[in-house]
Amino acid sequence: MNSEEINEPDPLLRDAIEYVIEKQRVSISGVQRQFRIAYSRAANIIKEMEAIGIISECNHNNSRDVLILDNLSADLLIDEYLEVLQNSENKNEPDSINDDFSSVENQMKREAIINKRIVIWLHDTGQDSDDGTRIYILKSYSPFEHLFNTQRRPSSIDNDPGGDVLEGYRFSATMQTRTPLRVLIQHGRLEKKPLHKLPKIIRSEWEGIWIPHTRSWKDMGIDMKEWNTEGSMASQIGQIPSNGGDYLRFLIFARNIKEAKASSEEKRNMINLGRCMYGEEGTPFKDFIEDYNFSNK
Repeated sequence: MNSEEINEPDPLLRDAIEYVIEKQRVSISGVQRQFRIAYSRAANIIKEMEAIGIISECNHNNSRDVLILDNLSADLLIDEYLEVLQNSENKNEPDSINDDFSSVENQMKREAIINKRIVIWLHDTGQDSDDGTRIYILKSYSPFEHLFNTQRRPSSIDNDPGGDVLEGYRFSATMQTRTPLRVLIQHGRLEKKPLHKLPKIIRSEWEGIWIPHTRSWKDMGIDMKEWNTEGSMASQIGQIPSNGGDYLRFLIFARNIKEAKASSEEKRNMINLGRCMYGEEGTPFKDFIEDYNFSNK
């Protein structure tokens, strides 16, 4: 196989992806029969789907799972894949392509989209602070804006209060140290559904609330400057960005430790690591950690 074949996706790739998403099952022989192509070509298409994140690796019984439910989510992953191919510096080394595309950040984005939740991961800056400790940055990715754009607005939303200007609803988690992890990772979730069909995220009223998300002026056919929707929200430490900012990143990190089935020593090691962390916005976590109760009591 020459370098051009390696770096160009198969022309049937998008059609094959649409096919497996529709069927929600995948196999080399199935793709081969559907598109009447050689077995080797079908196998290469399957490999591309796995690299992109459309399907899983082979399971113990040699089967694969389809990880994506809609074509728009698949399009995002395909576009990322094509960008990596285009930006690859050495097109004669396909391994470098796979290394770039399987980077932690892209893997975490795929996980967030598939599981519909915020994900966090640790980035080693390779730098040390003045006291010689390594500096880490806790990064995060929220998939909800992307997932919201894949949804269609049902006419049944019109029956909700203020339905004529509603686009859907946004979930806002309570930013407190007692808020469970399952709630925090849903902060900012957007749904184009009427009130009675919204996912049940909270178990107690204090944990969070669904807030109406209105259409833009442009969508309503009005030529006006849009409102600034970024804003801020209340939290246990005072006002923070409405997306939760570094405090949400810290709370997710801390609740992961608190709720983990790990030994006391393992948890202490994670807490000590947290003292070397900064959020993406540059907030040091050491001050948060001193005020946080990691005990399960």
